[in-house]
Amino acid sequence: MFQDFDECVLVDFQGLSVDEVNTFRAGLTGNNIQMQVVKGTLANLVLKDLEWKDHEPLFQGPTAVVWGGDGIVQVSKSVSDFAKKSKKLKIKGGFLAKAAIDTDAIQKLTTVPDRPILL
Repeated sequence: MFQDFDECVLVDFQGLSVDEVNTFRAGLTGNNIQMQVVKGTLANLVLKDLEWKDHEPLFQGPTAVVWGGDGIVQVSKSVSDFAKKSKKLKIKGGFLAKAAIDTDAIQKLTTVPDRPILL
């Protein structure tokens, strides 16, 4: 999975109901964005082999990886929009060019115009 991309957002979905998770996934799928729950220890082993930086702290506890769409900006906006509606979804951070970024960087990415506007 991680060899298919180099940017993603990590979320903690703990506390969301099944209906909320399904609503979140449906919103992501509509934008061609994917989400997959990962086991932290396994993700850390894979990312170490792929030489991603500073990944260990981000995979503490339940973690889902969100990626795809038109890139990290669209993913950040989609995740942030849902997190505002459901206070239970927590953004843990993410990766940009295989380097860890924090939640503040994710929030800054939500202010960047979408790719079609930039082009």
